Amino acid sequence: MSIGSPTSPRSAISAILHTIEPQLEASEVIDAWRTARKQLDEAIHSYLWKTTVLGFLPPGTIEPSSPEPESSSVWDEMNSETQALSFRMNILEKGRIMIKQIRNRSPYLAPINKLPPEVLFKVFSLSTLKPKTEWSGYFEHGTTLYSITGLTNLSYVCTQWRTFIVNQPSFWSHIIFRPDRLYRSGTIQWRLLQLSLDRSLGNPLCITMPSNVLSLGLERTRRGFKYLKPFTSKIKRLIITSYYHYQNALLWFLDNLQTTACSFENLTITGLDQARSTSNLADESNPSLSDPKYEACLLSISSLHLNQASFPWDSPIYQNLVSLSLQKLPVGQQTGPATNHIIAILSASPQLESLSLGTKVIPDGDTQSLASQVQLSALKRLNLRKAGVEGMLQLLPRLSVLSEALTLEFDMHLDISYEAAVMDFLGRVNVTRLVMNGDMIPNDAESEQITTSIEGICASLPNLEYLKFIGRPNSNSQPSLAAAISRVSLTRYEPLCPKLRVFSVVNESLSKGDLHNIALAHPFLQQLHLVNCTVLSHDLLPWVLDEWLTEAIGHAVLTINFHTRR
Repeated sequence: MSIGSPTSPRSAISAILHTIEPQLEASEVIDAWRTARKQLDEAIHSYLWKTTVLGFLPPGTIEPSSPEPESSSVWDEMNSETQALSFRMNILEKGRIMIKQIRNRSPYLAPINKLPPEVLFKVFSLSTLKPKTEWSGYFEHGTTLYSITGLTNLSYVCTQWRTFIVNQPSFWSHIIFRPDRLYRSGTIQWRLLQLSLDRSLGNPLCITMPSNVLSLGLERTRRGFKYLKPFTSKIKRLIITSYYHYQNALLWFLDNLQTTACSFENLTITGLDQARSTSNLADESNPSLSDPKYEACLLSISSLHLNQASFPWDSPIYQNLVSLSLQKLPVGQQTGPATNHIIAILSASPQLESLSLGTKVIPDGDTQSLASQVQLSALKRLNLRKAGVEGMLQLLPRLSVLSEALTLEFDMHLDISYEAAVMDFLGRVNVTRLVMNGDMIPNDAESEQITTSIEGICASLPNLEYLKFIGRPNSNSQPSLAAAISRVSLTRYEPLCPKLRVFSVVNESLSKGDLHNIALAHPFLQQLHLVNCTVLSHDLLPWVLDEWLTEAIGHAVLTINFHTRR
């Protein structure tokens, strides 16, 4: 061991790393580390022994005044050594930290070719999902789309990864189908289509047809459909994103494939032209879809999701539905959707499980002709946001929901008749999950009026387990949510929602007292989500909210998620 100028820990470690052969096997690296550890132990013991012997030299053996140059050199070495020892100790301390980190990670480390299938699926899904804006603005109702190029690149990592990707049909079952492309044997488009169809292994297919698929000529379009025709019976989901031509695209799809064999269960049509206002949208109802030859295929659809698109309200496509979503539909007295249209659809789909009315419902002028009651015994999710006030005044009294647990979303309107209709409906259903959207309330509304409305709604839902309140951004008045969902008496808190487990707040200002009261009043509360909320406290940072609240109320399982929009 040479004695000289001290070396920094970083440079020492860098020197060590440079000596490691990049092609060493794992066993060689481990053996080399064990050898170095043994050499270090031997060197330390030898160094300590030699230093001890140095201290037993007879007095006067090494004198600073000695004329011999050797004595001066020894004292210089000792002075340098006292400095160098601290640097060596730092290097050893870094080694200790590195070993501790490796030891702590070791239970979770595995070679990439030994990762379990569930981990691989998650990794590949996150790595190869297509951007959401590529085809429809968002993925509708559980449909996912993977990048074939991304999957191919991942398959080059190792044999195990390639085997997993090739044998995972869900990666290949969602196909972007462009019948206007040149689908001919030998072209890239043809090979990609064939690759996806072959690797889907006969599983149900989801087909997405992007916009303007009919713009390059009928002959080329027919040629494209020819390659998809043998798989007609496997197509269970169809997504059409062509706003201007969705009716024609659907007709072409049915005409060019074997209509009698069509049995897809999920139809999603969403527009790409988000710039046009809803009031200017024209109804594209196409009478030719009423042709009896399409009826069997349309009746097979159990999930229908329309965004800025519509069909004739008497079409068989609205019958026998399990899931229905209507978003931003063309609105007008001639086009609807009116209350009688919605009631007719619900009457034809008694097994409906999910209903989302994200579009204004026009009230019917002849209320006497409306059915007095529509029974929905299987309904699990009801979203009435953006449905308006007038249409809901006619629809809510006629809904008879018999499900054991209902998830409900609706807009808050400070309208006496609307509030009465909502309260009457809530008294007839068992709501366990509730989302209240308050951004429709005017900014000049009184805070006390909003609080009273929230309190009345919560009081009618004794089995509520999940509550989400969406406030109004930049509002001048904020309701006291703590007062709205808990009654504070002289002796104790009396919760309006005694079974509440999850409480989510968006766009609100809360104080420490509000958080304390909400948590203390609900002993079963497990999660508190604050999204874009302001916590009115200068001494409470977001990342210590859960620690403070847990200590304040003694809820060991309570967690707080604090999210701020950037």
